[in-house]
Amino acid sequence: MRLYTLATKETQPLFQCKKWPTRLAWGPDSLIYYNQRLSKSSPYQIFSFDINTQTISQLSMPTGHSNLKGDFDFAFNPPSTQLAVLRYKNEQATELLLFSGKQANQAAPVVHHLALRVKTLAWRANGQELLLVSDDRLYTFNPNTGELALSGQIGKKINSLAVINHQDQEQILISETRASSEIFRYNISKETNTLWQTSSRLELLPRFSADMAALISTRHKSYNLWLVEDNTPRLLELNLPFELEFSRYEFSADGKKILLSTSGAVFEMDIENQSYTRLLPESSQAYVVNYGEDDDVIYSSTRSGQWQLWQYRRDLEQHRQLTTRGGYSGRVKQGVLYFSKFNQDGLWRKVLDNGEGEDKKMKSSSLLKTFP
Repeated sequence: MRLYTLATKETQPLFQCKKWPTRLAWGPDSLIYYNQRLSKSSPYQIFSFDINTQTISQLSMPTGHSNLKGDFDFAFNPPSTQLAVLRYKNEQATELLLFSGKQANQAAPVVHHLALRVKTLAWRANGQELLLVSDDRLYTFNPNTGELALSGQIGKKINSLAVINHQDQEQILISETRASSEIFRYNISKETNTLWQTSSRLELLPRFSADMAALISTRHKSYNLWLVEDNTPRLLELNLPFELEFSRYEFSADGKKILLSTSGAVFEMDIENQSYTRLLPESSQAYVVNYGEDDDVIYSSTRSGQWQLWQYRRDLEQHRQLTTRGGYSGRVKQGVLYFSKFNQDGLWRKVLDNGEGEDKKMKSSSLLKTFP
């Protein structure tokens, strides 16, 4: 982090960042506010840096093993010296934390629970209200009364906003992101690639079964699942109770169903009948989900306090905890669980005959023999 002085055109080094902050803001006096995550397995937290004393203070400490976004955005209000912080809860809820004064790190914040997914925020020019962004909607929130009101719907997803006071008139600047991507097919033996799927929008997360492929695309309205047969894509028309976005998913062994999780719940899509089933509720806190060997589901969850792997037997409607020392993504082959851990590198294996085997870290030579 460096400080550039416009008058002298001089640059002054301030401190080192382990990970890039996604937001910076001037605070009172010589303070700088910023957000940062210490690692990919840690949530975003809010810090302040005092230029005069060269000290760093941690303002927020979000908890939860699965809350990797943590305190992801903030806005400072110079007139009231209030710092408003957005804390991620889930896809449908956000917490708004209000810190007051320069010594914000020494005082407990006022917490407001918001029943909507807020992406970013800004203080209004009057310094009394906040503007909150949720998808393409703009809300006004009054911290004193707790009143939340819809101010307008832009029609396009808002990426960021800023508020300026020009000649005593409030103006709101809004940006949107129009992103596009393509999917290529790479031939390993020939070391060549060819364009497979393209549009003027996003093409994401290709998956393949024996006779069918799938991808998530925004070519039709929002994020939808598209199926590709004989190189021809078609929209899988399902009225899902959630938006796909970057949802991880996979085909069943016969290629007739698709499994995915969102907001802790597990869903299964039936391709032929164009229908879906909620296999597990949000209370399961499922995240990474994979098909097991016998139509069961292997999923990771933090409901026991830390990332562990669980098995859901559909025939018995029973859950079984498979790991006790960490587990994030797992697959079962011939009674052996092969899995990764969230906070430890490497691939692990565990025999599931009695559920009491020890975790064993695998060597690269063993991986080639197990998964040719």
